[in-house]
Amino acid sequence: MIILALLGFLLFIGLIFGPQFWINWTLNKHGRERADMPGTGGELARHLLDDAGLQEVKVEAVPAGDHYSPDDRAVRLSEKHFNGKSITAIAVAAHEVAHAVQHRDAYAPLMLRQRLVKKTIVIERMGSIVLMASPHFFWSGPPRPLRINPT
Repeated sequence: MIILALLGFLLFIGLIFGPQFWINWTLNKHGRERADMPGTGGELARHLLDDAGLQEVKVEAVPAGDHYSPDDRAVRLSEKHFNGKSITAIAVAAHEVAHAVQHRDAYAPLMLRQRLVKKTIVIERMGSIVLMASPHFFWSGPPRPLRINPT
């Protein structure tokens, strides 16, 4: 019985962390700079955006964290992907540009995600305020010594 529980736990851990581990391994495997690559990830992103009629979307280099910002209308690539000439840089740039195209087309799942993210930020801030204010509302004074009545 313990072995089955252990196997179940390991399967659960594998399902939770396995995909991210595999993605990171694959991106690292193909992240080597290539001399035969004609351009960088940033150049490809700009080309794809222009080809899709999204000239108003900016392409920016950031220290870390590749993403598309619908509010700022910007594709943001980490320095290594913006300036990189690797298969990973090209794949990441194309992926983030795809989000800009989804935004242009009002792709329903992306629009739903954006609404949920905005609501989540508001809820998180409200929760922080409640957490920090709760001692002021529920404080009943300094602790009192416990009195035991002998019988």
